[in-house]
Amino acid sequence: MPANPPSQPEAVEELIAEIRHAARAYRAQPSSNLSVRLADTSVDDAAGIIDGYLAELWRRSKPRTELPHRFRRFPLTLGPVQKLALRLYNLLTKEQRASTSLMCEALKAVQSALAQRQDAANENAVLIDYMRAQLKRGAHVQVAVSSRANTPLHDSQLDDFFVALGDRFRGTPQLITDRLKVYLPIVRDAGIYGPALDLGCGRGEWLDLMRDAGVQAMGIEHSSVLFDACSRKGLKVVEGDISAFLRQSPSEHWQLVTAFHVIEHLGWPAWFWFMRDIHRVLLPGGMAIVETPNPANIVTAANHFHLDPAHRHPLPHPLLEFTAKQVGFGTVEILPLHAEGETATRLHAAGVPREIADSLFGSQDYALIARR
Repeated sequence: MPANPPSQPEAVEELIAEIRHAARAYRAQPSSNLSVRLADTSVDDAAGIIDGYLAELWRRSKPRTELPHRFRRFPLTLGPVQKLALRLYNLLTKEQRASTSLMCEALKAVQSALAQRQDAANENAVLIDYMRAQLKRGAHVQVAVSSRANTPLHDSQLDDFFVALGDRFRGTPQLITDRLKVYLPIVRDAGIYGPALDLGCGRGEWLDLMRDAGVQAMGIEHSSVLFDACSRKGLKVVEGDISAFLRQSPSEHWQLVTAFHVIEHLGWPAWFWFMRDIHRVLLPGGMAIVETPNPANIVTAANHFHLDPAHRHPLPHPLLEFTAKQVGFGTVEILPLHAEGETATRLHAAGVPREIADSLFGSQDYALIARR
């Protein structure tokens, strides 16, 4: 203990000076090259310093349980006198403690702003890396000359066609929203608050649900029509190639990656690389949710699956479960979805074997839920 410890006001002033110095050091950090800063620990260091300041401010905002050292001398060391002196000291410093408490709340706000800035920097880094890769790809890849010179490489009518097709055969936005709500308790129980990435976000139903649940999320969508629909709702969405965006995402970045009815659009081995990249970009303990049609349902495999001409081939759940474990996922669960249970029960009651009833009216889809 120093011979002449600083007074309470002097100590507070010194603490404020340290906070200002730390803030100036943080603001002086370069804001360019965000992708490089993903590995930078400067923001984490600043957060650690603020945690220390908050603990000290919280301590100083509370009434003292004993007198400062400089007052611990006769006669203030006598029991009754000491109690009275302590009450008087706390009364005289009440206003100062209130100011310290306000300072503590202000510093918490600074801490929250730092965290939001770091999240935004990480997301911007992902977008910058994706754009850089796309520009390099465009500079080195020559587009083959089409045999139909007047046919555009991207036809907006195709976008319109697939949007209408989804509305007709997959379901209305409200139906899709209601179906996706089954995942909210899973995400909540896993303690997931972002960052989250929805691959092939479509009309943004899942992004809407995550926003309402307080999960920081963004989506990637290749259809310009669906991208515009998400943008009109104020959702954070990038228009681009899903697989390319996933490949450019940094390792161990996302806490949650979802892909609803995407993987069946990928051929072999593209869907294997897709699963491998999802595992790579997830944080340790992160979660992947991959929903796809269930070919164990004969009606789905023989009819419904082929209503989308962009589907490549269905994936039986044992194959997808095996692949998830092969690429490194620790725990894997299969969640059956969208069964016509009442019809199957009636058929079984009428004497139809359970296996046949389930193969016709069992789960139309399933979800693979995997943890890294």
